[in-house]
Amino acid sequence: MTGPLVSQVERRARRMNEIIQALNVDEVALMRLDRGGAYAQARTKCLRCVCPGECLAWLDAGAENSDGLWYCPNRELFAKCQRR
Repeated sequence: MTGPLVSQVERRARRMNEIIQALNVDEVALMRLDRGGAYAQARTKCLRCVCPGECLAWLDAGAENSDGLWYCPNRELFAKCQRR
């Protein structure tokens, strides 16, 4: 299955994974929250986000903290699961 919508979904899923890596999020902790429900909600929020260009710019800038992600609907969740 291909097409513009599929490509958009794939790009946003990849971008969320890149943000998780950049923020040093403990992926296991994230997956365990609410038995995977928090992760599923985060994916949905990312797919519906109205600011996809901002997170791409943040990633391109090489930022490593969530200060620049003020618009991100998953910012608090990612901060909660960051490795210390």
